[in-house]
Amino acid sequence: MSHGSQGPVQGSRPPLRNYLCLTMVTCFCPAWPINIVALVFSVMAQKSYDEQDFEGSRRLGRKALHLGIVSLVIGLAIITAYIIVHFTTFSLYKRRTWHCLNTKPPKQTSIRKRPTLTNDIERENSDSGVGRKDARPKILMDSTEDADLFQREDVKANAEMQEFFEWQRDLESLSKGSTQARPTVFRWTGAAKDVYVSGSFNNWSSKIPLNKSQNNFVAIVDLPEGEHQYKFCVDGQWTLDPTGSVVTSKTGTVNNLIQVKRTDFEVFDALKIDSEDSTEELSSSPPGPYHQEPYSIKSEDKMKHPPYLPPHLLQVLLNKDTGISCDPTLLPEPNHVMLNHLYALSIKDGVMVLSASHRYKKKYVTTLLYKPI
Repeated sequence: MSHGSQGPVQGSRPPLRNYLCLTMVTCFCPAWPINIVALVFSVMAQKSYDEQDFEGSRRLGRKALHLGIVSLVIGLAIITAYIIVHFTTFSLYKRRTWHCLNTKPPKQTSIRKRPTLTNDIERENSDSGVGRKDARPKILMDSTEDADLFQREDVKANAEMQEFFEWQRDLESLSKGSTQARPTVFRWTGAAKDVYVSGSFNNWSSKIPLNKSQNNFVAIVDLPEGEHQYKFCVDGQWTLDPTGSVVTSKTGTVNNLIQVKRTDFEVFDALKIDSEDSTEELSSSPPGPYHQEPYSIKSEDKMKHPPYLPPHLLQVLLNKDTGISCDPTLLPEPNHVMLNHLYALSIKDGVMVLSASHRYKKKYVTTLLYKPI
């Protein structure tokens, strides 16, 4: 009894060559595009084998195998090149910086006082045992052509080390000089006759007087960035500011603490840059030097404080209450002394509010500017 063909016999099926494992191993190599293509060919070969397309599976499998081998070769080449470059660069860096970082003095120093007299030369040669003919060449008086003295390795090492230390000192001086003094306000509220302030910023050596301003005493002192301890002297008694933060010093004394941060003055720095740019743009002076000496700020000028605020500037329109029947967008007519002044609201929730009133013919306009900081 004959039967029809039911496909290839299971025993005659060629063995499965699992190229998928090889391509998954090659995925760890740096040649990523080749790995992805090899993985796609492996999956297609596996699918063709399941569909009994053995010829197509064999062809796709060979491609996946070849791409996997290429990926392995490229990966090994990249790793080998990286190792060679890394160790070569490290050895060069170590050889160059060894003398600079070595702070131990050399065993035999070659920098000696140059002899200037014949007797000194003979005495030095006899003491060091270099009076033989095969010794180092003689040093000519007032000559700089002594190659053995100025070209030795330890002399070069000392020169490199000295250059390294000078570079470090320059960096330290630049870092110290970059700290800018910031105007800091000290305020004492309360009844008093004389109020002074002193702190770690002046080593507690002197007392800076505070100027009386209406109901409080104010002083503006230029302080460097960082933390500073201070204390008020009110009518001859050292007193703490109850509204400020306190800290205990190493000696057990309780003082007030103020922290001067650069971020607190970023707005003022930006305004200063804007004003300088606008001044340069509006300047009608011809370019070129004028040969004038710059104005030098005297020490007594720094102790001067700003003048008192005129009382008419305290009457800010935006601070006045308007009636219920009034339109909130309409403000009362301002006085002429209130015009063209910049008013600022205390910074809250990271927003700074500025306002200014101007007059155009018979109309007055008050502008508010909200600026996040």
